[in-house]
Amino acid sequence: GTELETALLAAIDEGRAKGGMRLTNIIAKAAEQGNTKDAQWMLTHSPAFRNHYSDNAAIVRARQEGIELAVQALTESELSPEQERNLLLRIQSKTGERLVDVEDS
Repeated sequence: GTELETALLAAIDEGRAKGGMRLTNIIAKAAEQGNTKDAQWMLTHSPAFRNHYSDNAAIVRARQEGIELAVQALTESELSPEQERNLLLRIQSKTGERLVDVEDS
């Protein structure tokens, strides 16, 4: 972009950063006074944090960990490659997780 566009983008980024810091300071002061409601809301709703702190994110992480543990247990089992593949395909069909390339059939 032009010099003017670059300066505009820099000013926008600086404004966003200052606004974010101002809000963070307000929330931190409220938390120091025992009011954590604002901080909880920010962590669970703000796009910058919600993917990590929201209830839904916790559910998604737990689900993913469960699938990973099941797949790990399957690979450590005494199943034949065909049995392992069939079980992975069943898990894949129920969870939507891509665990096996269907083209490998």
